[in-house]
Amino acid sequence: MASFNGGGAAADTGGAAVTTALNGTGDRLLSSPNARRVAAAADVDLTAVRGTGPTGRIVSEDVEEFLAALPEDPVSPVPAGGTPSSPLVRKLAKERGIDLSDVNGTGPGGRIRRSDLDAAAPPPLRRNGAPRPGDVLPLTGMRGTIARRMHASLQEMAQLTHGYEVRMDAVVSLRDRLKEEWADSELPVPSLNDFLLKAAALALREHPLLNAAVRADGIHLLDGIHLGFAVAVPGGLMVPVIEDAVALPLPEIARRSRSLAQAAREGRISPAQLEGATFTVTSLGGYGVDFFTPVINPGNVAILGWAGSGTESSGWTTGPCGRACSP
Repeated sequence: MASFNGGGAAADTGGAAVTTALNGTGDRLLSSPNARRVAAAADVDLTAVRGTGPTGRIVSEDVEEFLAALPEDPVSPVPAGGTPSSPLVRKLAKERGIDLSDVNGTGPGGRIRRSDLDAAAPPPLRRNGAPRPGDVLPLTGMRGTIARRMHASLQEMAQLTHGYEVRMDAVVSLRDRLKEEWADSELPVPSLNDFLLKAAALALREHPLLNAAVRADGIHLLDGIHLGFAVAVPGGLMVPVIEDAVALPLPEIARRSRSLAQAAREGRISPAQLEGATFTVTSLGGYGVDFFTPVINPGNVAILGWAGSGTESSGWTTGPCGRACSP
């Protein structure tokens, strides 16, 4: 069973102005949604930040490095007896319940960086320390981020879910054949999710309204098709991004999805590899789920979710593109 959720996002306050701003060379300033949110929280002018992402795109890590390199905080001075830190760090510390006086700053002059907060945060619950009735699980770290983003998605978007059942016999048969044909080659055999990523990319090329972002000045149809795909990791969920997916052959999508998923599970993935998705594909088929309603990733206007084993039929929850999203 596959599910596709489409909706209209609320205005991305300040986002439109940033994405259409010009840098010093007169070119359009490229920045990720996360970078814009971090910059807005810390009152940072993105034209002063050097981007290290693809094609010079500014990612959240660039904004954090910019803040860490500031000699002082001209907007929000350090309170008397306080600790040198940026507005963003103080905001995150408040959200996580961390006393900055207990944190050792590793930045210039003892300035506290975001990484210092991460090091000071309580360790995640161990698998052998299962939660018990009466426990309070703090909404911090990844769990807190997921909770806030999902709540914001449902609160700020008018979401509508469509469900379809799709026969996957031909895809399963093709995959079995590729296993035999590519057995002695270095080509990776695509998973069912890889087939769906490629199908989604081709469908988005035909339905550009689903590869878009809603901002204050209107609906922005995005140039590239960059697919995010959900990966379960200990304590939460990550969404690595395959850039320009529509231009990639199926084996390359399979290779990148495996590499990114492994990096996410091993904690080696970089912030840049988690930013810039224009559409997301997610699956619960491996958990015995027949149907579910995926929550749109903030910054996107739709999401495709699928479930089922693929041996007989798979369920799709889809939006206006409906059957055009299926392979």
